[in-house]
Amino acid sequence: MFHEPPAACGSCAAAKIGFCAGLAPEDVMRLARVSRRSRYRRSRRIEPRPETPVTLVIIRDGTVKLSHTLEDGRQQIIDFLQPGDFALRQAPNPQRAESFEASTEAYVCEIGFGEIERLCADSPEINRALMAASMARIEQKNDHILMLGRKRAAERMASFLLDLSRRAGCRGEMPDKLFLPMSRTEIADYLSLTNETVSRALSQLRERAIIGLPKPNNVVILDFEVLQSIAAGSGEITVR
Repeated sequence: MFHEPPAACGSCAAAKIGFCAGLAPEDVMRLARVSRRSRYRRSRRIEPRPETPVTLVIIRDGTVKLSHTLEDGRQQIIDFLQPGDFALRQAPNPQRAESFEASTEAYVCEIGFGEIERLCADSPEINRALMAASMARIEQKNDHILMLGRKRAAERMASFLLDLSRRAGCRGEMPDKLFLPMSRTEIADYLSLTNETVSRALSQLRERAIIGLPKPNNVVILDFEVLQSIAAGSGEITVR
């Protein structure tokens, strides 16, 4: 536990674009005092602790994959949590198996939900921050549902890359140079596409000089305007 905000709080993405954004120093201190800062190696699962069956997990650095597994073993990737994002980690439910897994080495803050409830009761600012961050997460989920329900393959891929670009820009990184910490299979699962369709979509975007692929996990956006038009459904590229 922290007795004062660690120096890293000042450079944490959550302080700029996530849950802690806009909080006064005294409220950051309150959160830091009840937080457990943890590091997870790649592929390691973030499991709930017995003493806190419901935990607020704030991503400080790295990427965490959130997925659900059905009783018959089928898995669906729900989200890729990145710096500044947060989610609630709950005790395992046999009817709704949920998994938090570090896609890269990940640094997180974990806060028991009981502590969050007490802080929200004591601090209107923390309560407002939780509400604002929750509404933003709901909006992201709604956008993802719309993408899966109505957009074609090329539109999904363009939307995915633009979302990564937006997040990178909010963190102060270069929005046109993206690192993809997930595999093509994971991207396909997240976008409800096949591996082959994901590969074809990226290849076609590269062939039209909309993106560059200097390495398998690196994407350079060369033409934002065209990529945005494809994401909006007005582009001419079609992937089958």
